[in-house]
Amino acid sequence: MPLDPRTEFHRVIIRAEKDGLKAYSTGSQQSSRIASLNGANGFAVLHPKIANGPSTLETGTKVEVVVIGEIQHALQSHSS
Repeated sequence: MPLDPRTEFHRVIIRAEKDGLKAYSTGSQQSSRIASLNGANGFAVLHPKIANGPSTLETGTKVEVVVIGEIQHALQSHSS
């Protein structure tokens, strides 16, 4: 996802998975898309883009989050 010159708070769904916590975007983050807050349980803190730094945040990058709701647990499959 592209980084902005300002700090952004990206609405996410945080899930506890086998290998740790994962955050998934709720979709479009435009202010007119307040529906993307429905189901969100956190905000990923996206620090500003800096000169000579990366212009995007790659999938799998660790970020700070602000938790605003209960963290979901990923469904676990049971082996026989």
